[in-house]
Amino acid sequence: MELQDKIAFLLDLIHCIHHMDYWEYTPEGVLIRSTSNAEHMLDVLIKETGCFEYLQRNIGNAPLILATQRDIRWIGVKEERDGEVLSYHILGPFLISRFQEPVGEADVHLKNKNAPKLWIERLNECLALLSVIPIQSYTQYAIMLHKLVNGESVSETNINHQPPPVTMRLPESVKMKDNSKIKDRMHIYMAERSLLQAVREGVRSRSEASQKTCLRAKMPMLCQGRYSDAGL
Repeated sequence: MELQDKIAFLLDLIHCIHHMDYWEYTPEGVLIRSTSNAEHMLDVLIKETGCFEYLQRNIGNAPLILATQRDIRWIGVKEERDGEVLSYHILGPFLISRFQEPVGEADVHLKNKNAPKLWIERLNECLALLSVIPIQSYTQYAIMLHKLVNGESVSETNINHQPPPVTMRLPESVKMKDNSKIKDRMHIYMAERSLLQAVREGVRSRSEASQKTCLRAKMPMLCQGRYSDAGL
């Protein structure tokens, strides 16, 4: 059976659960074939976000999971014979989590151009059709693609992953930590220091030490009896 026939069979198996397209590139990055209906747009996406360049520079003898913004991923496998790279075989793109909101211009950083608004809208239409695939599944797809292309078996631990781009945007579901607890700890720390200093100065009672602590640390809750003498 020819390689492309084997890959077509693999895609039939994958499509029983998830949708995923197949791509083949020359070592120089020329697209030879794909199964995508949005071929041009997604070809631009994988190249202009730097994923394909990362593939060329960093892929070894095991599959490589390519990562771009907003949890978009591809699976890359290198076909090599006698030390010469013949082509790159790619499955994807797919998502590792569903977007909570559409992709915006700030989410897509292209190397050589700004992303036009109309292009972003079309990209959102394409991304809405992508499958969300758990790591247990896409690592198995990577292993199977590598086996078909190179005739070699690899384990999940051999699969390499491109670090996803760093973004300063936080999802809306992520809330900033409450700093009030930090402030409370600082007040307690100041109170303890003041109390220790009061003891060193020879105050006559714990009550007097507490009052002195309140004045120095400006901690009314201690003066109001929230912390008893026994607690000190």
